[in-house]
Amino acid sequence: MPDSNLCDEEWPIRTDQEPLPPATFVFDDEGRRGTAIDTIVASGCIASGSIVRRSLLFSNVHIDDRCTIEGSVILPGVEVGRRPVVKKAVVDRQCRLPEGLTAGLDHDEDRRRFHVTERAITLIVSETLGQQARHLR
Repeated sequence: MPDSNLCDEEWPIRTDQEPLPPATFVFDDEGRRGTAIDTIVASGCIASGSIVRRSLLFSNVHIDDRCTIEGSVILPGVEVGRRPVVKKAVVDRQCRLPEGLTAGLDHDEDRRRFHVTERAITLIVSETLGQQARHLR
């Protein structure tokens, strides 16, 4: 369990967020189960047959089939294609992670494509994916 308690009334968190549908986890087939463990998930998120562990998903994150996300922060509006594996990473808003992408598994490989911090956190932004930055509404 994290040291900070997000339900601590002595330390309220104030946000302003558009009204979105609740987070949704779909599919319950063996090897294809939408699951979040030790994770904070904002409204509007959909995890389709994927597993998310020890992570933070901001609003409107859509995760496609058979993905694994661990120890990561995924900012608003990110679209994750099928089968990526993302560990110990920060994904910038509005990125589209392509099918089969891996990040956070091999830091030398990550340094060729992304920025990796001194603490071995992989930073993924749209430009490093060959995408133009998209703006939120």
